[in-house]
Parts: sequence; structure tokens; C-alpha cells
Amino acid sequence: MNNTSALRAFVGFCVAPAVPALVLYLINLIFVPHWEAEWGAKLLVLFSYLSALLIGVSVYFLLQRKHVISISAYPALGALIGLTC
Repeated sequence: MNNTSALRAFVGFCVAPAVPALVLYLINLIFVPHWEAEWGAKLLVLFSYLSALLIGVSVYFLLQRKHVISISAYPALGALIGLTC
């Protein structure tokens, strides 16, 4: 794996778990007070990063070891992981 691929994977693992929490925070700002929206987003970020670390990284290394390079395999497994967590 070259440096560009490793950097893209690292950035993906850093950014992707925060996106649902940001969406939840922005939607909750409409309906609930600021402190409550912030609390829900922080809780979701905690579980998102924990699941990405435990499940996502292991699946990523498994796909790398099996030499799966299909562009559709990574988003499909990412969505499956997101639905299970």
C-alpha cells in the first residue's frame, strides 16, 4: 500500500464516524436546546469511534489481507457495519 492510500484510509477513519454525530447535532438544534443537542452528539461520537476502531479497522485489514480492491466492497461493508452498530 502506498502512502496516498494509507493517508486516505486514515482520514476516512477519522472523519467518517463524526458525520452522523454532526447530522444529529444539526437536526437536534431545531428541536431541542443547545446543551441537549450537544450531549446527544457527544454520546454518538463516542460509540461511533469505538465501533470504527473495533470493527472497522479489523474489517479494513481483513480486506487488505485478502487483496479485495473492489470499489463497491468498502462502502457496502461500511454501510453494513454502520447498520449493525
